[in-house]
Amino acid sequence: MDKLEEILFDVSDPQSENYGKHWTREEVANFTANIEGSRKLEAYLRKEKIMITKKTDYGEYITGYGRIEDWERIFATRF
Repeated sequence: MDKLEEILFDVSDPQSENYGKHWTREEVANFTANIEGSRKLEAYLRKEKIMITKKTDYGEYITGYGRIEDWERIFATRF
């Protein structure tokens, strides 16, 4: 994240040659993506009987549907 912050400040600095060259949503996603982490989370949720109902294009958000008992077990809590 330090590198991302450095880039953000660089494109925001009027003195920089990169001023105004902001990244696209796709460029940010490619830089910050955790593909392996997303895959492991999906595998874990399936193993825990959680149905994945939605994923964002770049995998930063995963929505799942499951029984309350399963969520309570996963998070070691009571809802």
